[in-house]
Amino acid sequence: MATSYTELYLRQFELISDSSLFDIEASSACNEACYFCPRSEMRRTTKHMNRETMELLIDWLPDDATVMFSGLGESILNPILPEFIIRLKERGIGSCLITNGVLLGTQRVTDLIDSGIEEIQVSLHSLAEKEYQEITVRGGNLLLVNQNLQSLAKNYSGKIRLNVVNTGQDPKMLEQLSSFASEIGAEYFERRLHNRGGTIDSNREPLQDIGLCGIHSAVTFITSDGDILSCVNDAAGNSTPGNIRNMSWKETVSWKIQNLESRLQSFDACLKCNDEYRWTILEQKGVDHR
Repeated sequence: MATSYTELYLRQFELISDSSLFDIEASSACNEACYFCPRSEMRRTTKHMNRETMELLIDWLPDDATVMFSGLGESILNPILPEFIIRLKERGIGSCLITNGVLLGTQRVTDLIDSGIEEIQVSLHSLAEKEYQEITVRGGNLLLVNQNLQSLAKNYSGKIRLNVVNTGQDPKMLEQLSSFASEIGAEYFERRLHNRGGTIDSNREPLQDIGLCGIHSAVTFITSDGDILSCVNDAAGNSTPGNIRNMSWKETVSWKIQNLESRLQSFDACLKCNDEYRWTILEQKGVDHR
């Protein structure tokens, strides 16, 4: 039986009360330019999160936090990422990395393993060179990513996940990607292309209620500057209520509750968003990687 609107609405507030997931932008710089990424709309400075912001954030996070290094950049570019992971672990906070895999070479993997990273997710959307280059646009290296994944599988005992955006690839390619994930002992996670808060054309309309969002409930996005945003899809940064320097986690929770109670009417990106994951989280009562 389908979950009722009332159940989904109330579930948003339950997710806020559960263990919190934080999408942390260790770097807003990126070595690729995937066509479905809204980076062209980004107004904040391209930079790495510095040590001062990192230390403030570590103190700012709640005790039950889980950190996902992602945002709109490639976190591996930040040279203090391993230190960040170690400092989080000292606080009892686990962390996960999402990367495009190009820079995931031997030394990087060794540093990440030694720092105690609990999960590494690699975004790979095709095993065909032409299609891979069309998706990544700039900076992609399919052969190197393949080699890095093979090496990661041999040297890393933590959880590995292959993240795939279904952009309309041939079903056989998606099957190949799923098989490849199995071969290297990785989980396979496929997500349909969406419009990133209205910044790109995904040629489909949302069928669900745009006033509901599990992403805003379960995930808190912090930019490389320490700004708090409603979602990573707000590339322009219009939704920020403040910065970790002047707004506590408790105040952030109150802000999120107010937004959900108003059905996200204040955020233009939310009103245009057709990301199915915002409803999937509510249906499954949590975020997939947890």
